[in-house]
Amino acid sequence: ARAWSLPEGPFFLFVGKLSKRRNLPMLLDAFGRLRRERGTPHSLLIIGPDYQGVNAPARIAERGLQGAAFYLPFAGRDDLVELYSAATAFVLPTLHEGFSFTILEALACGAPVVTFDHPPLHEAGVREATLAIEQPSAAALFEAMGELIERPERRAQLRRAGLDCAARFSWKRVADQTMAVLGEAAGI
Repeated sequence: ARAWSLPEGPFFLFVGKLSKRRNLPMLLDAFGRLRRERGTPHSLLIIGPDYQGVNAPARIAERGLQGAAFYLPFAGRDDLVELYSAATAFVLPTLHEGFSFTILEALACGAPVVTFDHPPLHEAGVREATLAIEQPSAAALFEAMGELIERPERRAQLRRAGLDCAARFSWKRVADQTMAVLGEAAGI
């Protein structure tokens, strides 16, 4: 993280393509409120390509969050592992998402995950390992992020649950199961 001249200290992390469904303005509003009302020293790091013109730097500036919120269009895998592992939480405020691999990446790195409750979390069996907000809003994000700042035991519980959850996922297991289904279908 220090390679990008970010301030020392704790931070929240968003990783993924920037799109309207991922509610970046709402995340920035919640983060700005944390800074104003609770004086949190946390930074917010937003990483992902902006194919839809969301314009994270402009949205950061509109809210006066320069020096507290940062945007990078890309980070390599090794850097992402370091960032996920060090983050206070990975925040993905999405309502209309398939199963997001960034959620699984965060869980596998031990990052507590804050997201809006949506059906794929249940279908993939990861909801219990996340802080899933049932009523999506900037206020709810503010409360969830604040909870993770103020309650290190909750962060630790989510970290453990996330690591346990992520351990259930494996490309080898998917390949083995796919081959078994294909073999059964072929009568092998």
